[in-house]
Amino acid sequence: MERLKSLVESSDSDAGPDDRIDDAIVKIDCLNRALEEIPDYYRKGIIESVKVRGGGFDEFAHANTWKKWKTRFMQAFAANLGLY
Repeated sequence: MERLKSLVESSDSDAGPDDRIDDAIVKIDCLNRALEEIPDYYRKGIIESVKVRGGGFDEFAHANTWKKWKTRFMQAFAANLGLY
């Protein structure tokens, strides 16, 4: 957990390529763990919604359902990063 906190807090531009790769791997792992908490059939829409900022929701579920799962995803991602 300490390694994760130091990765989140540090944004040194003089970090070497290996450090930046390690940072990216940790962040991708946090993202994947957050996605695992979302039901399969909502994942693609949630990813699209985050990329497009509000778009990407399909019509098979109510907007409130999409917002609920997007909120859970964002909270899980922030918690995995140690921000929440």
